[in-house]
Amino acid sequence: MRYYSLRTLMMIISVIYLVSGCLLKYTYQGINIKEYVDKYMTAVPIFIPETVPYEEVKPDKWIYNTPDENYFNFSNPFIVYNRNNENVYVTDALNHRIVIFDEDLNFITEFSRYGQGPGEINQPVGLNFFSNGNIMINSRSPNKILITDKNFNFINEIMIDAYLSKTNSNNRIYVYNPNITQKLFSIFDEKGNNIGKFGDLFTDTIDKNLIKGNLVKKDPRGVNSFNGINFVFDEQDNLYCLFREIPVIRKYDSANKLIYEKNLSFLPAVQDELLEYEIFFNKSVKRKSVGTLHVYLFYDISIDQDYLYINTHNIYYETYVLDKNDAHLVKRIKFANTPDKFGKINDRYTIASADYSSQNYIYAIIGTTITRFKKWRIHVDIFINHY
Repeated sequence: MRYYSLRTLMMIISVIYLVSGCLLKYTYQGINIKEYVDKYMTAVPIFIPETVPYEEVKPDKWIYNTPDENYFNFSNPFIVYNRNNENVYVTDALNHRIVIFDEDLNFITEFSRYGQGPGEINQPVGLNFFSNGNIMINSRSPNKILITDKNFNFINEIMIDAYLSKTNSNNRIYVYNPNITQKLFSIFDEKGNNIGKFGDLFTDTIDKNLIKGNLVKKDPRGVNSFNGINFVFDEQDNLYCLFREIPVIRKYDSANKLIYEKNLSFLPAVQDELLEYEIFFNKSVKRKSVGTLHVYLFYDISIDQDYLYINTHNIYYETYVLDKNDAHLVKRIKFANTPDKFGKINDRYTIASADYSSQNYIYAIIGTTITRFKKWRIHVDIFINHY
């Protein structure tokens, strides 16, 4: 019998661990996912009309931090452009502050009143503006909506889970909280009075034809599991609701009536995710095992005077430009990444949030970097294919 020293055994175990780790990276219950995805993606071409332009856009300015550098970097930031004063607002959640820049990303000021009491913020995760200039801040801990004037002087606060909430031009507050109301949205006035709710939820019996596959299964996490959304208002108070895990977009009018519900499964990023999910699901059924691939199709939705903008959440890292009237595809955009503060460029980045409402620029959070891109004008005379 051959004996090995302890050091040799440790080396053998380390090699086995490293090799298995590399294999498991692309393996799920014995299935090489990368191999299957490559095979199916080759066999099933994705049709994109030639009339749909594609553009790669490079940033023209970016910043990593505020000038004082009291913080190492922005931490879990969210970005909003204010068309009224042309300033850029960044909620820097884990640094418990709101930072304001001009449209050239020059630092103006910051607001931080850390705490959990009245008028204080803890993990601000969103920010919106009322028509009179007042500001609505979504504070995460505790869950509340903080209302201030334009100089951040305290006015009121509403104690509600408002991780995702926005305002329309009539100063109504739309809050996403489906587990409480069994509807997508609850509506409040500035004093916190609940004045309505609307928006049907998807259930586990969702039409399979709508999503082209078994993307949605009954999930013990509750209705949030496949009714996660992002939403945005246009200047006429139409509300556009983008589902994050289902390739569906809805448009509601100013009276909260459904105008359309469109299937977005034609988008390349969605096709890729649906194929990957189908592979996971079918193979796990054959093996009589239970496995779930948790799919996020989209990150964010934004809007300007003409178009909707959807940021994807997969290897494509594309933004899709859609027509507001019928949600057909107008343009595909690939944003070039920005170098980090050490000069390294990572090709696999995520646009955590972006605001397209400025006439001249796009403002985005890439990783934790505040980035600006110059805006183009889309001139396409004819679209043969409307989806």
